[in-house]
Amino acid sequence: MKRLSILTIVIMFTIAWANGSKAKTPIHGGFVSGQAYLDLPALRKIAYVTGLLDGMFLAPVFGGTVARQAWFGLCIDTLGRTGIRDILVRRLRADGRTWNNRNPAKMYRAIRAGCREGDKPASAKPEQRQQGGYITGKAYLDMYGLQKLYYVGGLVEGVFLTPAFGANAEAIKPFVTCVDRLRWSGVLKAVSKRLLAEPKLWESYDPEPRYRAIIAACAKPIGKVR
Repeated sequence: MKRLSILTIVIMFTIAWANGSKAKTPIHGGFVSGQAYLDLPALRKIAYVTGLLDGMFLAPVFGGTVARQAWFGLCIDTLGRTGIRDILVRRLRADGRTWNNRNPAKMYRAIRAGCREGDKPASAKPEQRQQGGYITGKAYLDMYGLQKLYYVGGLVEGVFLTPAFGANAEAIKPFVTCVDRLRWSGVLKAVSKRLLAEPKLWESYDPEPRYRAIIAACAKPIGKVR
């Protein structure tokens, strides 16, 4: 069987969610429409972008490769989260097709286009990731409630986009199933509970424990990511 493209996968997520699919494996198309992103206050935009990038950089957990992320990492490190935030604002605002669309592929396309075309907003500030992420566990816990909500929403959507960097779509299915089961509020609760319970994670930038907290929160085992 041929591997599905990231766009095909995410379109399938979106269609199934919109139609209230009752398939054996529930799927989720994303949390944030283009208009919802544009309407967010600046700090919530940054929280969402932080989660989105953290999730996308988890591609190696699902079989993706660092080599496939090279162009992406270089661009993100150059522009920083503020630059990416404003690229998304400009490009989503200019494309009315994204306004009611919760398909996270729109975010990937906007970032890719901005990187390829050399966008550099005045807000851009070079920023290096540490331990594969942008914020510590303590920084997450110090966020206001809605900032946390948009961080975890971005984290989930970022994981959905990891096949763009070679991640195995089959390996992501357990995560998709889990997110569908937990919903947005459950994902937030799972990440917050794990970090509150493990102070050793407070100084860590690594987003992988946050992803694994989501998986662990599901009521029944849903398999291991290979």
